[in-house]
This record gives sequence, C-alpha cells and structure tokens, in this order.
Amino acid sequence: MCSLRSSSWFAGAVALLVTCGGAEVQAGNALSLAAPTLANVEPAALRSGSVALRSGSVALRSGPVALQRRPVAGERLVHAFVLDHTLVAQRMATRIGSEEQLSQDGIELGGRTSFRFADEVREVEGPRATLLRRVVEDATVHVDMRLQPPGGAPRTIALDGGSPLTGTSVLHRYVPARDVYGKLYDGQETSEEFLPRLFTDIALTCLLPAAPVEVGAQWTVAPARLVEVFAYGGLVPIRFAKGADPLLVRTTALGVGGPLFEVFGGEVTGTVGAELVSVEAGIARIALRVDVRAVRDQTALNQANLTPPELYDGTVVESGRAEWSFRGQGELRWNVDAGRAEALSLAGAEEIRLALALKGPTGKSGSDLALAGGLKLSIDIAVAPKSAQPR
Repeated sequence: MCSLRSSSWFAGAVALLVTCGGAEVQAGNALSLAAPTLANVEPAALRSGSVALRSGSVALRSGPVALQRRPVAGERLVHAFVLDHTLVAQRMATRIGSEEQLSQDGIELGGRTSFRFADEVREVEGPRATLLRRVVEDATVHVDMRLQPPGGAPRTIALDGGSPLTGTSVLHRYVPARDVYGKLYDGQETSEEFLPRLFTDIALTCLLPAAPVEVGAQWTVAPARLVEVFAYGGLVPIRFAKGADPLLVRTTALGVGGPLFEVFGGEVTGTVGAELVSVEAGIARIALRVDVRAVRDQTALNQANLTPPELYDGTVVESGRAEWSFRGQGELRWNVDAGRAEALSLAGAEEIRLALALKGPTGKSGSDLALAGGLKLSIDIAVAPKSAQPR
C-alpha cells in the first residue's frame, strides 16, 4: 500500500483539489485494496487464460459467423451495468506559488457505479431500431474513502448518490435526414439538459468485426469507441445529499472512483484486440485485450463547478487535466441467433491522475492527485420477463 507524505498540508490540498468538478457517481464494496497490478485484479477465469487471445480454439460452429445486432419490434431487454474501482493514492501534492508539498496521509478509495436500463424496441427499419423507449430503472453511486494519517486513527468517509433520471423514460427516435436520434421524455420529466449526453446505442456493437468471421479470427477496435463501454448509457446525472463531502463529490465527478464519462472526450490512444474464440449453442465468445489511455482537458468542467465563494473571490481555473489508463482483458458473449449481446466482463489495472492550476486573489495554487489500483466492469443484458409490462 502507498502512503502520501506531508500531513500538515492535507486539508489545504483537499481545499484546492475540490475547486474543480461537477459530475456525478455509486460504488459499493467495503474498501479491499489489492496492489495495483494486473495479476491481482484479474478474476480466476482471466488468470487461467480461458479468454486470452489465442488461435486454434475448438468450436461447434464452422464457417464464417455474422456478428451483428438485429433488433426486433416488440423486443424488450434489461441492461445491468456495474463498474467497480479499488484505488490507492500514489501521490497527492499541493502548490502554493512555487512551493510544492506532499501529503503524508494514506488514501484508499473504493467505488461502485450501478445502472439498470429497460429498453422496448417499438419500430425497426432494416438493422436499425428507429424508435426505442428506455426506462432508467436504477442509477446509483457509492464511494468509500479512507484517510490514514501517520500515527493516527483512520477515518472513513462514505458517499451515496442517486439519479434524477431514475423512474423516467426517454423516447429515442431516429431522424434519417440528420442521421441522429432525437430524444424526449415519455411521461415523467426532468431537466432537458440531461438528454443530449445520453447514449442511444448501448448494444456493444463497437466491439464487433465489420464482416462475418471464423473462429480464430482477430480484429481491432478503435480505442475511442470504448466510451460506449466504460461510460455505458452516457452521462447519467447523479445527485448527492446536501452536506456530502465535497472532496468525494468533485473528484468522483472527474472520474476518480465513479463514472468515467468525463475522462473521455479528448485523445484516446492504445490498442484494443478481439478474437472469436468459439461459437457453441448459438453463443459466440469473444476474447478482449485492452490497453488504452485517455487524456481530457477538464478546464471548462472545473471552472463551471467552482463554488459561489470561489467565484465571489475571483478564483479562476487556469487549467485542469485528467489522464486515465486501463490495461486488462475480458470476454464478450454474443447471442448469434438473437443478434444481441448477452454479457461483457472486463478486469484489469487502472491509473488516474488529476492536475489542477488555479489563480485567485492571493496568487497561484494547484494540486496533483494520482491513484492506481484495479477496475472491474460487468454488463448483463437479458430479455425482460414476460410478466413485466412496459411502463
């Protein structure tokens, strides 16, 4: 486990660091820290190599297989997304003028983001669902942060949030002339500002090959498309109770321990490899290897979320930057006959760094926070029970 050096400056570091942010997040596990290495965060199935990229796998279906989405009018699916983080702070530094101070406090953080969507396909044209109704059945974020001052008693801070979209339904209608989906609330409404950054396509087709492939075939995926995986469903707003710890609220909003939407939107580099391992009983198993890095300018995001006192004092965000990386592997299970995904799992090593520079009435200041650890992601897609009626 890593500890940070320089406890006397921790409070000041927090004050500086939290002058940024403004997004939302759920993380649920009690803190259980593993060393930030791939071996410690992969599940047993991954360590055994059962989903590692390889050729010569035995399959019951021969010949090219078409892996594509085939929506059907009247189809109703339930999507469950869970994203878990287990992180340890590697560095926390604050700057006042030209002087930098490192915190001595150890920081451990665990987080879970959990979304549940219910989709009803109402109209289909060719391979495209042209009218889709999506209900946000659940959207929560939980984060635990443990602070360990040198020689002192540890202190744990918990954060729980929910979404104002919970219980709402959104109609997604395809507009051919613009090749986009228009979105509007169907029934219960909340802010229209949430709609533009909600994704319509959550079918995981970004991981599929462009043409039919045989068992053993390999292909690559554009790294930027992984926003459709790690930020499943788009930017789902999360709200926390009044008085929630501002450090957790704001750093979680920036991508630490919670939703990862805000680490994407800039440059995404790296490699994403896929291989069709087998096709058995109509289920294709696709092995995935991921090694990606995302860099996002968060200056405007930080400035937009300064507190009223900071704005009153004339504080300005000169720069804000997030660097996030993930290296791991997993498996996509695709129902060939039904033309849809059934499950996706990923596990690996995660690193994130937030750098912030401020200018205020007393001069320049800033902070630098780096954490590393493990990330696990799961997406399960199932046919809605026949007893479940559209809301």
